Amino acid sequence: ASLIVKALGKMGIYNGSHIDIGTSVSDPQERNTIDEIHRCLFHGMGLAWDRASAFDVAGVTGKQRHLFQTKAQSLIQTLNKRDAWMLFDTRLCLLAPLWRPLLDRPVYVYIYRNPGEIVGSLNHSTAVGLALWELYTIRSILDTADVPCVVVSYNKLMKDPVNQVQKLYKALTEVSEHPLRKPAKKIIKQLIASHPTQIADKTIIFRDHATDSQIVLWDSYRKGALFGLAD
Repeated sequence: ASLIVKALGKMGIYNGSHIDIGTSVSDPQERNTIDEIHRCLFHGMGLAWDRASAFDVAGVTGKQRHLFQTKAQSLIQTLNKRDAWMLFDTRLCLLAPLWRPLLDRPVYVYIYRNPGEIVGSLNHSTAVGLALWELYTIRSILDTADVPCVVVSYNKLMKDPVNQVQKLYKALTEVSEHPLRKPAKKIIKQLIASHPTQIADKTIIFRDHATDSQIVLWDSYRKGALFGLAD
């Protein structure tokens, strides 16, 4: 995902994922980044990114929602000083419904990848990793169904970076209200050259451990049933 974030940056989209608008007045040690906003909400609900199966937007209390909105609006206000900006955080797959009322015209860039490779990068057992992948995938699809969404296949990107980044640029220009820069082929190749390559096909490993529902979900990706993008 970091490669795609960098590619978006080359298009002139500012990455606000690590911006810190300052400390909380009540707690000088508390930082106001998207990571801290999400961590604070999950912590208050007794959850974490890898212990979120019980998360439900309806379960967010009025106090928790108010604190979240206050922090998020401060971050958005700072970022709105720029023409185009982005936020990247895996927990957005679950928390998008809380962000949507605060955003004027959001566009989601949805990155999908072979689940076997995702699980291999997590510090969890295969079963837990696959369960997390399934949870975040399903929730993100359901919660973003009626919002403009541009889909990127990580595996296609690594196989054909120039064409895929240019397709991403074209798709974004059709839904963005701000002008974007088209990355030159040389820039795209430099991004790929500086990115660690991990293209190992672990589909067989995935199918050896996946449940029937997880296999159906991944096959829906591969056959183009989800978002209309098949591998």
